[in-house]
Amino acid sequence: MDATNLSNVLASIFAELPRKYEDVRYSLEGDSKFKPPHSVVRKVLTDYAREAGKGSSSYLIQKAFDEEPDFVRDLAVTVAASYSRARG
Repeated sequence: MDATNLSNVLASIFAELPRKYEDVRYSLEGDSKFKPPHSVVRKVLTDYAREAGKGSSSYLIQKAFDEEPDFVRDLAVTVAASYSRARG
């Protein structure tokens, strides 16, 4: 999956996800004391897709994550941040 399609999938999820950006960011990146393993981040992203009513996107996220986990995580954090600012 190319970055544009992945961005669109993530945008559709974070546009509907009823969570605070700080919570999303922590679940994907952790903090100075804890960094979640890739397997946890992958599961969190697919759970977010289901929570946002976009369960069909789970497979696409998993596939992209398996190819480039760090890129997908960073892109997800960036997209989530843009929707957090848009909401105010």
